[in-house]
Amino acid sequence: MANQCDNVRSTNDPMVGLACLADMAGRSQYAQVGMSSFQKFGCEKASKPGYKCDYIIGVSAAAPARRPAAS
Repeated sequence: MANQCDNVRSTNDPMVGLACLADMAGRSQYAQVGMSSFQKFGCEKASKPGYKCDYIIGVSAAAPARRPAAS
């Protein structure tokens, strides 16, 4: 997964991007990562099997509640 995440922009794969984001969040201060919105603008037949689509994904991240410092 680390190698895929290093090159996530060149893969142009949204699922790899979300997996890398979740992996990164698991190793940081963020407790929850989610997709807050998704809008597909259109698709066309690709030169390889499948389709090429344009879309926007909104991502949200929430940090966990912090414990008060011990006094």
